Amino acid sequence: MKTLRVLFSCVISIILILTCYTSAQVLEKETGTLRDNFSSKREFHKSGRESNQSQFNRINNYNQETEGRRADFYPLNNSDFWEYIVEDTTTVFSIFYEGLYFSVVREVLKDTTMTNGLDYKVIRWEYIANSVSYDPWYDYHRVDTSGNVRLFFNNEDHLLFDINSPKGSTYPSHLSGKFWRIEDRYNVIGFGNTLLAIDYALYEGSVIRETYTLVENFGIINYQKIEYNFLPEGYFWGAVINNIKYGTLIAKKEEVDWKEFYPLHLGNYWVYEGSSGLIPILRTVRIIGDTTLQDGYEYKIAEGVHYSPNTGVNYYFTRIDSIGRIWIMETWAAEPTVRYPLSINVGDMYESYLFDFYWRIENKYIDIFLYPDVANHQVSFSEGIGLTSITGEMTYEHLRGALINGVLYGDTIVTNVQDITPEKRKYYLFQNYPNPFNPVTTIAYNIEEPGFVKLVIYSALGEEVATLVNEYKTAGRYEVEFHSAAGRLVSGIYFYQLTVGDYMNIKKMLLVK
Repeated sequence: MKTLRVLFSCVISIILILTCYTSAQVLEKETGTLRDNFSSKREFHKSGRESNQSQFNRINNYNQETEGRRADFYPLNNSDFWEYIVEDTTTVFSIFYEGLYFSVVREVLKDTTMTNGLDYKVIRWEYIANSVSYDPWYDYHRVDTSGNVRLFFNNEDHLLFDINSPKGSTYPSHLSGKFWRIEDRYNVIGFGNTLLAIDYALYEGSVIRETYTLVENFGIINYQKIEYNFLPEGYFWGAVINNIKYGTLIAKKEEVDWKEFYPLHLGNYWVYEGSSGLIPILRTVRIIGDTTLQDGYEYKIAEGVHYSPNTGVNYYFTRIDSIGRIWIMETWAAEPTVRYPLSINVGDMYESYLFDFYWRIENKYIDIFLYPDVANHQVSFSEGIGLTSITGEMTYEHLRGALINGVLYGDTIVTNVQDITPEKRKYYLFQNYPNPFNPVTTIAYNIEEPGFVKLVIYSALGEEVATLVNEYKTAGRYEVEFHSAAGRLVSGIYFYQLTVGDYMNIKKMLLVK
């Protein structure tokens, strides 16, 4: 039954995606995506943070003088490491969704002597996404004195990549009935250098079964293995060669400061706009403070101001932990929950806060999708910026501008809208800070009109613990401290209630001794 429910959800998702596609395309043309619209004002990825797949750009004019140059095309130092982004063509999700990808890594492990008496390097390939259960597989390669790459197969030494022969040359393969052909030799610009590149194709008769591109000093930068469905096509993302790192966010080789993907410094500010159907969306988020919650961790206090389609202000607590999980607690919630999981392993999947749904990491920007996807739900994060876009059913929001660590990016001006910050609202009761607390916490409230104000503390049983305010107040913003030691209170949940005329609001706080 569970399998049927999943398949049914996937079928429904296809129908909804087709229904929403036209509207989403029109919406995206009207608003523009973050990377098209906002990146013109700010370089999103720091130096070297752009898509690594474009790090090798072909030069149309091939330098013939390099033809006879001796080059190292196939680095095989122990611990050399490559990451490739591979299209998903085998999992159940690939049946219903196009454009899904995985991270695949390739690493030189050690030297070994094979049964033919020759020394080879042991090379391990493996999927590292937690949503894939394929076992690692191994190659045994060596580079001979002429620079050609050879492999151990069926107890024999075979020529794998002929580095020295000209374009159009063919030679036997290690696989019966197949042969290799050098398809092209040319130059590329890679990581600031002009490098040689060679394309190879494995033929069975007139049919191509595999292709590889080798680049000087980098080895394999892309491949396509039509012969093997579990490794269809891979593109270079990054590498660590001879202890030098090329590219960024390289899986298993880079410690990521996840706070860069979710910067929560005091005063940081984001402006989002978009549409829900034909209704415009405009909202802002600002980091206004910090506090400690009942789980013992420090959270930032975020203030969300909604201008359209509905006006209002909401507050929530948020943090990102060392492994990339974004925690959020709404003021009405009982405890914090993981809202978004981030990872640099493309294809990783994590349980969602929504029942029976999962987040999946789609690329290194980082984009995460919700599966089974019945609402085209996607959220995107960029390093140094934070949340950049949200897509839902008939809904799309993108980042228009931001103020990050005192630096202004894009357009953050909100004009021709009603100013509805808390200070301008008629009445507002803020969350206490710090929370949890011991022994003192501060409670703030705002009143736009003068009136009789009463602020009372209650226990979890509804017993009145203390009256902090019980008098007439003029309009303004007020703060009052609550000292738990004065009442000799025990640890636990307490409530504070603000009453001003017909207005009444209650919030909870936690005392931890």
